[in-house]
Amino acid sequence: MLREFGIEGISSSQVSRAAALLDDELEAWRSRPLVEIRYLILDARYGKMRQGGGVHDAAVFSAIGIGSDESRRVIGVSVVLSEAEVHWRSFRDDLVARDARRRIYRL
Repeated sequence: MLREFGIEGISSSQVSRAAALLDDELEAWRSRPLVEIRYLILDARYGKMRQGGGVHDAAVFSAIGIGSDESRRVIGVSVVLSEAEVHWRSFRDDLVARDARRRIYRL
């Protein structure tokens, strides 16, 4: 696949540096202030994740905001081990900390 992009080879340290840069970008995206949204849709689906040398099932939470202009935006994503209430609460608390409560219109 790398050859398709004109890359002949890549070292493990280059992959680690790129992953670290992506981690920083993702954290900035996940903690950005929210824009005003009219509706909030919360969803979860399951996928596989690598952890501790093994592959495990994981729940991927997503929060989709629909603005007053009816555009949809992904406003939050989290990967957790299950849909247990404690994980949903943590996901919700992260949204509230980003001012979600004041940014959602009450209809």
